[in-house]
This record gives sequence, structure tokens and C-alpha cells, in this order.
Amino acid sequence: MVNLVVALVVIAACIVIGVIGTRSSIAAGGDDRSNDNVMTAALRLAGAAFVFLAAFAGVSEWQIEGERESLARQQFIAAAELHRNAPQTAAGDSLRAALVEYAQRTSAEPLDLHSGDAALEAIVTLTPDLEDDSFLREEIVAFEDRHAERLMIPEHAVPWPIIGTVYILGLMTAILVAYYPTGSRPSLKVLQTVTSLAVIVAILGALTLLQSPSLESGRLAEIPTAFLSSLEVR
Repeated sequence: MVNLVVALVVIAACIVIGVIGTRSSIAAGGDDRSNDNVMTAALRLAGAAFVFLAAFAGVSEWQIEGERESLARQQFIAAAELHRNAPQTAAGDSLRAALVEYAQRTSAEPLDLHSGDAALEAIVTLTPDLEDDSFLREEIVAFEDRHAERLMIPEHAVPWPIIGTVYILGLMTAILVAYYPTGSRPSLKVLQTVTSLAVIVAILGALTLLQSPSLESGRLAEIPTAFLSSLEVR
């Protein structure tokens, strides 16, 4: 939530600065272009740093979210195998019930990996009762291992100071774009500012979405939901 508020404040500041800076640049006129080289050097440095760091942060967040989803899919593939091959015994029925409970809890709270701890413990407890079936034991181990691996993945790949630096660089780039000297055609200055701000806002918005818990929560919830739906179809 804090990231979203900060991002919205920075984006709003970029737009406001863009409007004020562009009007100031146009009002100054296009006769004096003596500062073009200075502004160009500053804009290139800030812009390159902004794009590079934003790309690094975005790719890192995308990769860690992909890894989290991949482990969740592997875990519920093992769950599906367990549910399908569990014996028609009291232990098998208990295993199927525990798997369904785990899926229901993780579907309701996909970002809270401890929400299904009780069901997971029940699944582990049933392992000795299935000693005669090596396949089921292996699938239970695989199910546990994927859960443990998911617990080891950090919430975010990129620490907040790096994300904050991206926001600051985006704001600096917006300032330099807005106050870049205008030429003989003010309309081109407006076009330059609008297109540049659109790019800056798009990059900041995409990075903010990648860090949004609600976006990832929806994708992770689809995995146990799909598992539960497959049981209803049978």
C-alpha cells in the first residue's frame, strides 16, 4: 500500500512538473539555445540511469514472482497425483480431505503460506500410514519440499531503497524533460513533454504493479482454485 501511495505521488508530481516546466520553457522562448548541450548531457545521464535501474528492478520482480508461481504449480501437481492415487482406505480418505482443506485455505489466502499449516501437518502425519506405497510417499515429500521452497522465497526481489531510487530518478528525468529549452515550434515542446511523461509514468506504473500484492495474490489463488475445480469435474 505504501509503494502504491508513493508511486501515485511521484507520478502526480511528474505530471505537475511537466505542465509547469513546459509552460515556463515555452514562455522563455526559443531564441536562446546556449544551454542545450548542458541540458542534453543531464537528460541523457538521468534518463539512462532511470531506464536501466527500472529495467533491473522490473525483471527481478518478474523472475521471483514467476518462480513463486512455478513452485505453487509443482506443489499442486503433486497434490493432484496424491488425491488421484490415494487408496480407498481411512488413511486415503484423510489424505484427500487434508489436501482439499490445504487448497481451500491457500486459495483464500494465497500470500499467507502458513494459512494451510494445519492441513499440511495432517498430510505429513499420514505418511507412516502409507509406507506400503512408495509412489505416494515420494509425492508427499515433493509436496512438502515445494511448500518449504516457497517459504524461502523473499516477498520482494528488490529492496525498497532501490525502488525509491527508481522513483527519484523518474522524477528527475521528468524535471529535465519539462525544463528542456524549447525551439521555434512550441507545439513540438508540448509533444516532447507529453510523450516523455507517458513513458516515465508507464515505467513507474508497471514497476508498481509488479510489486502489488493484490496482483500476485490473484494469480497464485488461481492455482489451488484450479485444483479444486478439477476435483468437482470428476
